[in-house]
Amino acid sequence: MMKRIFFLLLAALLTVAAVSHINPAWSNEAAPEAEGENQAAPESRLIAADSLLVPVIKSRRVIEYMAIQISLEHTPSTTAEEIKHDMPRVNDAFVREAYLFAKENSDVENMDMEALRSRLMTALTSVFGPDKISGLFFTGIQSIKA
Repeated sequence: MMKRIFFLLLAALLTVAAVSHINPAWSNEAAPEAEGENQAAPESRLIAADSLLVPVIKSRRVIEYMAIQISLEHTPSTTAEEIKHDMPRVNDAFVREAYLFAKENSDVENMDMEALRSRLMTALTSVFGPDKISGLFFTGIQSIKA
């Protein structure tokens, strides 16, 4: 159990580190301002999705759930309204993939979060197409006993 928590915390930290390199608005450094100009802050391209509950299965029983907070990054050519319009389809695809992933990875010691992220990104591409979503980030992970 401690190993799983350790690996989940490590995955969360790596996700935050990856996001800070991708989106400079998340870094602690101040953006340089042009001389004599008052620049507006860049518009955030991140949209929070609903929490995803991924079951953890041992001996054909759900022993706990992993509650994962997910943020989606859309491309500059896509508006947030376009993404929010299709969020029910996204949530449906995420739940389907989470349960298939749990079934395929039952009785595994440590959940492969990168494999889960890859499956969810594939589901996003099937909903939106290849040119609307540029990233999927796990912004929080919590274990909930069943």
